[in-house]
Amino acid sequence: MKINGKLILVLLLLISAFIIRIYKIDKVPASLYIDEVDIGLQARSLLHNFKDYTNKFSPFYVHSFNDIRTPIPVYLTTISTLVFEKQELQIRSVSAVLGTVIVIFSFLITRFWTNQFWASFFVALVFATSPWQIQFSRISHEVISMMAFLLAALYFFFKALQNQKFVFLFLSTICLSLTVYTYRTMSLFAPLMFLLLSVIYFRQLLIFSYKKLLILIILAGALILPFLYATTIGAPDIPRIQQLAIFNDPEVPIWVQRDREIDSGDFQNNTIGKQASPLSFIFHSKPLSWLGFFSQNYFKVFYSEFLFLKGDPNPRHSIGKIGELFYIDILALLAGLFYLKQNIKLNQYKFLLGWLLFAPIPAALTVDGANHAARLFILSAPLLIIIGLGWWFLLIALIFYTVK
Repeated sequence: MKINGKLILVLLLLISAFIIRIYKIDKVPASLYIDEVDIGLQARSLLHNFKDYTNKFSPFYVHSFNDIRTPIPVYLTTISTLVFEKQELQIRSVSAVLGTVIVIFSFLITRFWTNQFWASFFVALVFATSPWQIQFSRISHEVISMMAFLLAALYFFFKALQNQKFVFLFLSTICLSLTVYTYRTMSLFAPLMFLLLSVIYFRQLLIFSYKKLLILIILAGALILPFLYATTIGAPDIPRIQQLAIFNDPEVPIWVQRDREIDSGDFQNNTIGKQASPLSFIFHSKPLSWLGFFSQNYFKVFYSEFLFLKGDPNPRHSIGKIGELFYIDILALLAGLFYLKQNIKLNQYKFLLGWLLFAPIPAALTVDGANHAARLFILSAPLLIIIGLGWWFLLIALIFYTVK
């Protein structure tokens, strides 16, 4: 029997990735934090009477004492609750498993794009050892199930295009639509991902009939739109996004008014009733203030402080004293971006660039989204893929230089 060395290498990587995520997961991080306890209680309540612990049931959310929670992470936790006796394993083991599944999908997707084993291996290796991925794979957090469903959707999408089989495109639509049930940020990003894939792969999608594509649009709408209604207009409490969005920052109207007063010259002549010029009402307005906050948040995401130096200041989201990426990844990131530029004519790299640029948008719309590792977790995937491709590109360049 012939031994497949590459398969063994991939299996060893996946085993290592799982061990990194599961080893002493009941002790590190120390104790369960409040959101983890909440998920565990919700899972037990669903197993007990098929209702959340407020004695209600909705297919769109489970209701906690202070917020509504996306249901899929809780549903998955019910499975581990049946398997394990120890509370920490009941609550956290799902993340360890899904974190390893993410590594698998990163390998498979890159294999579709490059058809190169070593490129795929390096990408998977980067995912397996990423502090950003490991941090959330060792706690019960919605972003891990979100990323697993998102990468599954992309895997089925590219498999559908390669094999020209509608069943895979159907599965991709379901997985991408269900991401909104995993983490609230996907309420905005899932439609953006649908748009990005549709625009870039429009011609390839035409191999399927218009009737089949219409079915997928209806399916996506049937899964996403009721969720959006139930968690916004029809929500039992004030949606959390209203508490976090930059549009609801109470300081904005105050600063707008003060800037207009300054334009009126009241600091020189404090006569009551002075009016600013009409242009002041244009340049000092809430829409421009919101745009300024959004731009500041968006570009700050790519600063070295968050990515390489300090990471998320919340100790639940980052270990501190280190960024979300390793220092040495700067070299691979630059090489990966160069590789991306050289191959930007290929659709897969146009998509990867679009993913990279779209990913910070949902987080940038929140008041503290510039360094929030959970809301920016969508960004981790394109960044890590580019870094993995960068390491592969550097290896090829080194081999070429050595041989030459």
